[in-house]
Amino acid sequence: MKEKKLPKIELYVDRTMGEKANATFDFIKENWRVWLKYMFYTLLPLSMFQGLLIENIIDVETEGMRNDIGGGVMSVFLTVFLGTMSSAAVMLTLLLEYQNRESRLEGIKFRDIFKPLLHNAVRMLPVAVFFVVVVLPVYAIANVIGFFIPLVGMWVAYAVILPAMLIPVVYIVEKPIGFVDAVKRGIKLGFAQWGKLAAIGIMMSILIGYLSVCSVGPWGIFEALTRELIGSTSAFNGLMGVFRLVVAIFNCFALFLLLSFNILAMAFHYGSVTAAEEDASLERDILNFEKL
Repeated sequence: MKEKKLPKIELYVDRTMGEKANATFDFIKENWRVWLKYMFYTLLPLSMFQGLLIENIIDVETEGMRNDIGGGVMSVFLTVFLGTMSSAAVMLTLLLEYQNRESRLEGIKFRDIFKPLLHNAVRMLPVAVFFVVVVLPVYAIANVIGFFIPLVGMWVAYAVILPAMLIPVVYIVEKPIGFVDAVKRGIKLGFAQWGKLAAIGIMMSILIGYLSVCSVGPWGIFEALTRELIGSTSAFNGLMGVFRLVVAIFNCFALFLLLSFNILAMAFHYGSVTAAEEDASLERDILNFEKL
């Protein structure tokens, strides 16, 4: 007997905070194999490169050459930023394919997803430039303000970064919308339900932070205990170097998975706000028609 499928998780549905969280988890639960598969294909090489950079930074710091760390840290930041944009492109592509295909993501092949994924990755380039040139500097200034006036700086930072999180969603989902229009619409939708967006942002930040600690913490404790028991020898240091590299690659890849999870939550918030906006517009049209 064929297993009955659960209802499709529609994007454009006006949802409560809890329903958005449920939609996000349910989407991952239904499509976790496909999600991991294409994240693995696209982001494992970048995770390996970033892991090598992190291991190199650790070696340089261990040898006391702190003046050489700056370039490595900047390279890690760039790879994290590139991975964030790439993971967003992968997740949004999967979400759109899920919405557009009758069979959802069942049986989807790499050849089916390659062209839309490449197209969406290219569309993420102006988004990346906008974040580097506009969003991140304003966010940095807000943090400087927060150093002197903590509460004001925190809310300014949230006011800037949260609505901006909807820009890549709008630009990918509503194509062929122009980039400037996507920025305007993303910010407009971000402020339309800013409180709910802030709640989602805080929830996802806590989740990402908690899972990051869970993934990094045990490895550090294990290395410290092993070093204490065995002692610091050249063989041990070499073994720990390989071990740290594997762990760094794993943690980098896990971070990109969590960031893609975050963009999925933002996408369902976008769908909810858009559905509410359309419902309100329909109600206004009905009222205007009744007045005629």
